[in-house]
Amino acid sequence: MNDSPTNPYLSDQSAPGVGGQESIEATAKIGMIITFSLATGILFITGILTYMTLRHLPDDAALVRLGGDDLLFLVVGFGIMLAALPAALVVPRLMRKQAFNHTRISELNLPRPIRPETELPAETRPVLGAIMGSVLVGQAICEGSAITNAILMMINENFAHLVPVVIGFIGVIVQIPTTGKIVRMIEDAAVPR
Repeated sequence: MNDSPTNPYLSDQSAPGVGGQESIEATAKIGMIITFSLATGILFITGILTYMTLRHLPDDAALVRLGGDDLLFLVVGFGIMLAALPAALVVPRLMRKQAFNHTRISELNLPRPIRPETELPAETRPVLGAIMGSVLVGQAICEGSAITNAILMMINENFAHLVPVVIGFIGVIVQIPTTGKIVRMIEDAAVPR
């Protein structure tokens, strides 16, 4: 059985798009809140781990070290980030493509032009869910690599790991699901092929 996943904790009264309609604006707002939470988590965790690292660091120790035993941790940390960046781009696109093919979005009767405030038919709920799910997966990949590097920074007591943390943070922010991005994704997927 290939049923679309649904959230069992939402009732019909509290779900966005009550009455069989879905809004791109509501979906984008939820995505922005999730993005803010992921970005804030990276900042707080990195801040706490930075404080803990500085507390135990000797006064005469260098904050950034690039050679010796430190190189192994840096190679692992930067390697994780370099693997995460393409994965954060490719995996969400594959997820959306599969979901759009499954939903047959090009066969849906979508209003033209699609505007952020336009109420979409209930059949688009899986499409909006696929978009949000794919964005969240891409952001989680970037967040995971950033947090991993923050942990490596604390273990290795080397602040060079902050570079991949910042790159991961930017990766989360860049993928924020704005109304314009969601509209473009739906319009691109709705073109018959």
